[in-house]
Amino acid sequence: MPLDQRTRRAIVRLRKKGLRYSDIAEALGISRTSVSRLLTTWRTKRTLKPQKPGGGNKSPLRRIEREFKALVHEFSDATAEELAALVGERLGVQTTRSSVLRFLSILGFTLKKRSSSPRNGAGQMLHGDGR
Repeated sequence: MPLDQRTRRAIVRLRKKGLRYSDIAEALGISRTSVSRLLTTWRTKRTLKPQKPGGGNKSPLRRIEREFKALVHEFSDATAEELAALVGERLGVQTTRSSVLRFLSILGFTLKKRSSSPRNGAGQMLHGDGR
């Protein structure tokens, strides 16, 4: 849970008084890590505003979503490794198996439960609406 502004100001005030991170954490009933993160942000950015949630690394596959979906439909029996290779060869975007799996999930596609299942003639390994 994010720290409220009152707690944020108290952390900075107590640190200016010379208290250690662990003493501040104990006094305010929060974790030492929360104290450390807030004080690092205060030192580097001079702000007490909450930081935006982490992550933020956008998938390079987002740029080629339409082309990716077309590949998935064309090669519906392909494995994630094969799709990653196809994306690199045909679309010029280097990616990994895990990125392909994550992006397929975002797009609403699912894989067959077992890779040992025989592939059907229609090649419907991947299912989903492909939003």
